[in-house]
Amino acid sequence: MLSWLRQQRWRLQFRFVATEKLLLRLRQQADSEAVSHVLAHLKERLAHQDGSLEGVDCSGTALDGSILTKSRLRDARFCGARLRGAYLAYSDLRGCDFSGADLRNANMRGADICGASFRNADLRGVNFARAQLRGCCMDEADLTGANFWCADLREVDFRLALYPPATGH
Repeated sequence: MLSWLRQQRWRLQFRFVATEKLLLRLRQQADSEAVSHVLAHLKERLAHQDGSLEGVDCSGTALDGSILTKSRLRDARFCGARLRGAYLAYSDLRGCDFSGADLRNANMRGADICGASFRNADLRGVNFARAQLRGCCMDEADLTGANFWCADLREVDFRLALYPPATGH
């Protein structure tokens, strides 16, 4: 009962706030539970509009452990964001900018990430299995322990990347 009341309080807290203000609040939150609630509300709100978070700017936001499975985040900006352990599997991440982001141990299995930029990103332990990475920029990224099993790595820029993958297919 207490968790249900807490959930209802969170829903009411965000109901009459503009999306831009919610995104600003998201950047300012340090509490992972609060971030989770704001993200859930944004996804619910946008699902009733066009069903996507395309083009959203989450630069510098702490989104550790976020679950954004099967989300439409095309052309979103995550520059300098913290997405440690985030679950982005099967999402549309085409054209996203993850420059300087911390994605340690994130799961991007089966995601469409074509044309995204991971320039100078921390990708240690990221699961890119079966992901579409065609044309991505991973220049100066740390790829230590990243999983590229059956990933499409055509035209990926690995210049100056740390520990580029030994196998691609």
